[in-house]
Amino acid sequence: MSVLAVAIGSIATACSVVPFNVGVDWFEKDRDHPGPQQVVALHEPIAWWESFDDPTLNRVVQSVLESNFDLATAVARVKQARARARIAVAARLPMIQASLLAGGFDAPTNVGLGAQLEELGLGADAFAVFDLALPDRLDQTTYSAGADFSYEVDFWGRHRNAALSAGAERLASEADYRAARIGVLVETVATYLEIVDLRRQRHLAAETVGILGEWATLATDRYDRGVGDIRDVYAVRRNLRDAEATLPGMDARLADAEGRLKVLLGGDQHADLLAMLPDAMPPNAAAPVPMGVPAEALAQRPDVAAARQRLAAARFALGARRAALLPSLSLSGTIG
Repeated sequence: MSVLAVAIGSIATACSVVPFNVGVDWFEKDRDHPGPQQVVALHEPIAWWESFDDPTLNRVVQSVLESNFDLATAVARVKQARARARIAVAARLPMIQASLLAGGFDAPTNVGLGAQLEELGLGADAFAVFDLALPDRLDQTTYSAGADFSYEVDFWGRHRNAALSAGAERLASEADYRAARIGVLVETVATYLEIVDLRRQRHLAAETVGILGEWATLATDRYDRGVGDIRDVYAVRRNLRDAEATLPGMDARLADAEGRLKVLLGGDQHADLLAMLPDAMPPNAAAPVPMGVPAEALAQRPDVAAARQRLAAARFALGARRAALLPSLSLSGTIG
């Protein structure tokens, strides 16, 4: 018996149509599972933006996670990939199709079978001898129930590889969502800090314009009274004009940053948050980044994980396509 098991296992291995030696031996811990198994544990994300100790920033980030269009698209793609994975797994199971039918028969007794009985002398007169009367019409209802069974023997592993490929695509779409989430969070925090910094610069520039305006007034007054030099008046006015010239550029950059944050927030539904943004960050702006990040962090990057899963999906998809070129064995039956 053990010799037979070894022989069957050798034949099954020899019949495998999945390409070997592609540098992805980190999966296939369980070939019956509809998806590759990762060796590296997933990184658990933390709310790193909370280290800024800014309640407004926390509210903005939460609103972005709830309303961002890119994240909503990524979630929809994850749901689509999960549905496709379930469909691919279902293809490995037997297919059962049940049917329930009802039929009726209603005809006069002098046509069809009744007419043939009349020709044979077995009409109503013949039944009258036995004191029996035939009805004028024949009415009969019939019911039928049945079930069709079909199953394809997955000898070459076509359905198995298709399920593994769909499972890998599902994991890749989930990694894409994590990558999109990280990108949106980084863009949100960076845009928030840019707006706060620009508002602070705009406030300081406005104060500078106000101070220079007072200096220009004083310089002009001193010149009018004959105790000042005209060159001082021109110098202060030039500095005032230079300071005023920086304001439109700051306003344009601020409007651009606020527009980008509005897009991240999903439109005008959170416009009230823009008015709540402060003009300066709290003193404890952020914690220092620790030195010596381990090299294993590279394997936890979601974009790397997505590429790895898609490589596995392509490998199994190739195996499924090769198996589709080979003969198939299907079993079917009907019960009624």
